[in-house]
Amino acid sequence: MKQVFESEIKKISTLMTGLPWEDKNFYATYLTQTYYFVCHSTRLLALASGNTKLTENALHRRFSDHIAEEKGHEKIALNDLKKMGITNLQPESGVTRNLYETQYYKIERIHPASLFGYILSLEGVASLIIPNFIQRIYSAHGVENSLFLKLHVEEDPGHVEKALDVIAQLPADQQEIILENLIQSSRNYSMFLQECLAIHKNSSANANSSAEMFVN
Repeated sequence: MKQVFESEIKKISTLMTGLPWEDKNFYATYLTQTYYFVCHSTRLLALASGNTKLTENALHRRFSDHIAEEKGHEKIALNDLKKMGITNLQPESGVTRNLYETQYYKIERIHPASLFGYILSLEGVASLIIPNFIQRIYSAHGVENSLFLKLHVEEDPGHVEKALDVIAQLPADQQEIILENLIQSSRNYSMFLQECLAIHKNSSANANSSAEMFVN
């Protein structure tokens, strides 16, 4: 599990570190699309907790306890956007929906434990990748406009090891389900990042086109 996790995180890191974080429009796009899927974090955890069997009390409590850790995080992302002067959010991308809609299906149709694959992927991004370029974001946009990322960089480092420890104690069949979701979620997150870049480039191109029409 850990070897696959590290391999997937390395792939995301190569892509993520090279993105134009200093560009306000790109950063706003990333925060906006992130806001949309983070809105579902506590709901996914609640659904997973509620769908565990009565014999799976440890799993039930793990998901239930995690809800408190994620509560209100979407509001922090939204506040960062507001402080940057962005109040009219761009539409949610279908690629963004792929991240969390998949999890609802897996929890209800496969097994609640599958959510650990999604959790592991996202917390790996927060604790192992974002710290590598967070200073670029602070310098470009200010710490006061980066509180969402700051929170996750500071809070998530221990979460990965805790999750891996819990997963290691689960039955082999559940570990296979988690591994599958880890790979799928990591690939989906890479597509999410590419979509954020595409949205940014498209909006920039449209803005330039409008400016040229006005000048002409």
